[in-house]
Amino acid sequence: MYRPKRQHPFLPLTSTLTSARSSPYYNSAHRPPLRLRIRHFLRSRPARYTLIFLFFSLLEVLIHIHSLEPTTPAVPIDAPFATSCVSPSPDSLRENAVIVMLAQNSEIESAVMTIRSFEQRFNRWYHYPYVFFNDVEWDAGFVDGVRAVVSGNATFEVLGQTDWGWPQGWNEERREQAKRGMEGDGEGLYSGREGYHHMCRFFAG
Repeated sequence: MYRPKRQHPFLPLTSTLTSARSSPYYNSAHRPPLRLRIRHFLRSRPARYTLIFLFFSLLEVLIHIHSLEPTTPAVPIDAPFATSCVSPSPDSLRENAVIVMLAQNSEIESAVMTIRSFEQRFNRWYHYPYVFFNDVEWDAGFVDGVRAVVSGNATFEVLGQTDWGWPQGWNEERREQAKRGMEGDGEGLYSGREGYHHMCRFFAG
């Protein structure tokens, strides 16, 4: 006696779920429960490969985290950082020094911002004096703006030709050749600014 091929108990009498969905007699009520569909997917070969891949990926991440974790020393090896940052004592030894700044009248905003930061983080405890250098006469606006933010004395000096500018006997032709060579090679970012060369010579002593 002929016996039809046994089908899945939750599917209509079609060969696959895809063909069942394409059938005009397909009804969504015939779909198997979600729990059984998940179980069927987990038993499939692609699901097994995916789970194995995720397991080894997670294992590798945990190994890297453990191997890259820094080791805390048993004893403090850097006293200032081990005891945390503390405010300096105003009664501590004060060096015989001044704060030197080379600036221009047009740089009033950046100069005031720099001084405020320096005062907040250091000089409000020691009150070192400032000496400002310029190659031209100082504007009253620059002088008043700087004196309003410094905690110590401020002196404004004007550099002479011997300290600012090209020295006597300087070979102008060789200087121009060197400047053009630096510009052509892309090595001189400020090679075309004459004041930059004077600044470097001034700080070089």
